[in-house]
Amino acid sequence: MTRLALALAATIFAAPDSAHLGTLRADASRSVLDGRLSLRVPAIAADAAGPVRNDDTRLTVDAGEERLEIRATELFALAGDDFAAAATRVVKGWGGESAGFLVAPLALGSGLRGIEVVPETPDRRPTGAFVRGLFVASADGSVQYLEARANAPGARDFAGADALASTILRSAAPGTRSLARAAATYRLTTPVRDITVFANVPAGIGAAYQRERDRSVHRFHALAGLGENAPSLTLTFAKDAGYLHDRLNRDIEPKISGGKIFGQRVFWHAWSASRGDTGKQHLEAIVTLGTPAAPLSAHVLVLHREDGGGDAMRALVESMLIERRPL
Repeated sequence: MTRLALALAATIFAAPDSAHLGTLRADASRSVLDGRLSLRVPAIAADAAGPVRNDDTRLTVDAGEERLEIRATELFALAGDDFAAAATRVVKGWGGESAGFLVAPLALGSGLRGIEVVPETPDRRPTGAFVRGLFVASADGSVQYLEARANAPGARDFAGADALASTILRSAAPGTRSLARAAATYRLTTPVRDITVFANVPAGIGAAYQRERDRSVHRFHALAGLGENAPSLTLTFAKDAGYLHDRLNRDIEPKISGGKIFGQRVFWHAWSASRGDTGKQHLEAIVTLGTPAAPLSAHVLVLHREDGGGDAMRALVESMLIERRPL
């Protein structure tokens, strides 16, 4: 075979150009959010670096220098009677830049409903360029949010990145798991193997976990309509802990009150996010659980609005039980 014939054969039978996002095919099924949804992604899609979470999935798709990042988030929110209006209100709150987005309903398969969010003009920012987003209402009434962002090389071919992002996000299909909202008892793991916490969670509260090598995080969210500022509780178990208001380096003077968590007396610190902010309220406490040989602390953070919700989350954590098992 002549050199020219070899060159022609190589051209004819060559694999598709994989150096650009727009040339990739999304032909592999991928479960996200611990089985809540599934997506069709390129076979080369990989898990992004970071902790393991069941309420947040991040994938990366690389093509040469171009990268597309796909993120799926459980919002612990309900679609309500007017899903489109609720999603539109959320987008309007994105830094006052709602005029730069188009928001429209999108028909999805398998009983899902979608609200698509696309930029009116291509986003050319150097990092994390927003390509498109999608609010998904599952059959159980809960809402998840999918988003695609590109790095600078990917954003330069915005049409190619958007073509792949559109294919991936619009492929959203129901997974194998519904959002648990019934009353349940949860077993909360900690980095110290012989210490376990049990939480009796009432109906209407969703739970999530985050696992890392040296700490574990457990979150509880009161289910409410999409865009509503519902109360939440976060427990972080680690070797040591500090108050959030101290780390913020602000002149914050919290109000102190007593309480009891895991059978120990604690001091609750109540404060607002900023002076005069009566909307977002913080309530936090620290509990020492470990020993000098196996140090462990629990940082407890309740976020709520001034008009209610904080007491219920405080009662939830104060009702939790701790179990110690000798190794």
